[in-house]
Amino acid sequence: WNGGDQPYTPPKDTGKEDLCRLIACLLGEKNLSREVESRLKEQGISLAGIRECFKAFCSSSARKNGGQ
Repeated sequence: WNGGDQPYTPPKDTGKEDLCRLIACLLGEKNLSREVESRLKEQGISLAGIRECFKAFCSSSARKNGGQ
């Protein structure tokens, strides 16, 4: 078949990019109210800190992949 003698080139994985968009949506202020954020903070969970970690992870993956 045409190209059968060429080495296999797997498709570029976009799973990480899709995951970043999903998590950004889930952590967004339209999905988590200030009340939820306050309750988490009372339990010792910093939603702002989680968002910062997430942004660092996703922005570093974008730079590695030649993205934004």
